[in-house]
Amino acid sequence: MATFYVVEQGAEIRCDGERLEVRRDDQTLGSAPLVKIEDLVIFGNVGISTPAIKQLLDRGIEVTFLTVHGRYHGRLIGQTTAHVALRRAQYRRADDPVWALRQAQACVNGKLRNCRAVLQRFARNRAVVDEGVLAAADAQDHYLDRIPRTTTIAGLMGLEGSATARYFGGIRALLGPMWHFHERNRRPPITTLSVTTSQRIRIVLVAPIRQFLPSMYPCSRTGY
Repeated sequence: MATFYVVEQGAEIRCDGERLEVRRDDQTLGSAPLVKIEDLVIFGNVGISTPAIKQLLDRGIEVTFLTVHGRYHGRLIGQTTAHVALRRAQYRRADDPVWALRQAQACVNGKLRNCRAVLQRFARNRAVVDEGVLAAADAQDHYLDRIPRTTTIAGLMGLEGSATARYFGGIRALLGPMWHFHERNRRPPITTLSVTTSQRIRIVLVAPIRQFLPSMYPCSRTGY
């Protein structure tokens, strides 16, 4: 199952039998079988027909709308259930600081392991590897070892920030000077890599878990 991205401005999305098609000026720009699509992401001024929306929702394929620059507008989701019992259980667990810390530690652990894996994978595929890449990968091990000993959410957020800064330092060493990537920046992203990274980070709605109830970041930061 894959995510289907549509970025061609002025295009129209429709269904032709069991296939999703992207057309513009009577020309088919791309298509894919519906059975192979997990969700659809639309950037900017792209139209979608009502029959296509119905087919997508009936199949459980969610549709996300972003601006042409990647800012989140909203999401179409098919039938869902209230999951009242699960919601109540989730909110009760979130009030337990020990459980919340454990979940946050698990999230940071997974993130840093992925960061390390990315750096190591690219390093293996290079004939000559900058020492900064290997140092950044090794630094992730250092931060991973500190996670179990970090017993406050604030401390965990600081650890995550430091580890992420080292990770992007390794990415900078991988890319070289031609990318002009000096630091990760946001709101708005300035460099090409920062823009690409920001577009890749989408709001993921995983039913039936309520994603607006964070274990790590305070509710005031998430805006809910």
